[in-house]
Amino acid sequence: MTEDWSDLKSAWSAPDAQPPIDAALLRDLRRRAWLARVNFGFEAAGCLLAIGLGGWVWARDGQLSLGLAAIAFGVFSLAMTLWARAATDPGAAETPRAALESALEQARAGRRWSYAGIWISLGAAAFLGLVHLREGLPRGVLALVAVLLMGFSLFYARHARDASRRVRAHQAALEALDQS
Repeated sequence: MTEDWSDLKSAWSAPDAQPPIDAALLRDLRRRAWLARVNFGFEAAGCLLAIGLGGWVWARDGQLSLGLAAIAFGVFSLAMTLWARAATDPGAAETPRAALESALEQARAGRRWSYAGIWISLGAAAFLGLVHLREGLPRGVLALVAVLLMGFSLFYARHARDASRRVRAHQAALEALDQS
């Protein structure tokens, strides 16, 4: 019985049709995916905590408006978090094109996350204003939280700018890959 090994020989000796996947890009994809999963867990837990605290305030103290405001803030934050984190899994990055497409989707998700963070910060400011009107927070607490929310918004704006830069870079790399 003779076996024909010519297909295997030609597959081993033929030059690779695809350029190798950049190892740094793969590490970056996996790192960002891991950070996104951890961050999502904390964000989702925080949103559920806000919803639960709103329900507790409503049930315990009978403060319908404050409880509903906390519940609405938690639901809004959870919806924004779910919208922002709609990303592909980088585990499918078996080719350079797939790796770049995953990186592009991650950058877009990062940009959505930044925009969601800005809107959530604005929602937190509105909630803080409502609490201040209802309960009269001390000026020091009000100022501290306002400064923190402004800092968060600036962080999210910087992150959105960086994510937009990554989107453009990955799109350019995909176009260069198409032309080669």
